[in-house]
Amino acid sequence: MNLGALELPKDQWKALVNAIEERVNNQSELSFSDCAEEVDRYADHIVLEQMKAYGFDEILSNIGFSSKQIDYAKHLVHGRAVHPSSERKLARWINENSAVKELIQSDERVYDNALHRSAAQLFEHRKEIEQGLIKKANDIFSLDEKIILYDLTNTYFEGRKAGSEIAQSKGKRINCKLATLALVVDAEGFPKGSRILEGNISEPETFAEMLESKATTPASGTRAKRRRFCSKTEKPN
Repeated sequence: MNLGALELPKDQWKALVNAIEERVNNQSELSFSDCAEEVDRYADHIVLEQMKAYGFDEILSNIGFSSKQIDYAKHLVHGRAVHPSSERKLARWINENSAVKELIQSDERVYDNALHRSAAQLFEHRKEIEQGLIKKANDIFSLDEKIILYDLTNTYFEGRKAGSEIAQSKGKRINCKLATLALVVDAEGFPKGSRILEGNISEPETFAEMLESKATTPASGTRAKRRRFCSKTEKPN
């Protein structure tokens, strides 16, 4: 894929790389204003190359996604990484500012309602997608799964979702309902599993269930041996 010439003085290349990394990781707002167009272009390419390396298209195809559904899924995941915003704003950005349609060779106009449907479809098949990505990461990086770490975090939202409790979130809001994200990672920080739980819940309440589900999942890394499971309050030996 030819992204064109880099019209930037060589002494600014490092700043460009740092700005792209920040954009892809959502670490900060873009501050390298002299090359904003270059940052957007290369951030698009980096995220899509990561999808390609992880076999994202193949994973979705094996689940039963059509070619059009795969394109929309790539639009959505790419947009969440490079330009996090509402589906309405994201559709406008993809159609008017991003190079993603050219990079995935799609000429269809993107609509916000279709992005909503794609998000629901991805969530419905989250377990299969997650396992496919985990297996690919293990194959690429020969990951060692001897130590598995477990932690929870929460976020708040405004609305009337049933079954969610009002409590103080880590964002210091005390008048909003909570949702909790449970994340399992290996010692290198690679995700091994995730779940969305009710708010105001703690590790001891969910740790046993996580142990049971992960213990029955074979370690798939090429260096995998017996695994040790730890919560954030326990130090592995």
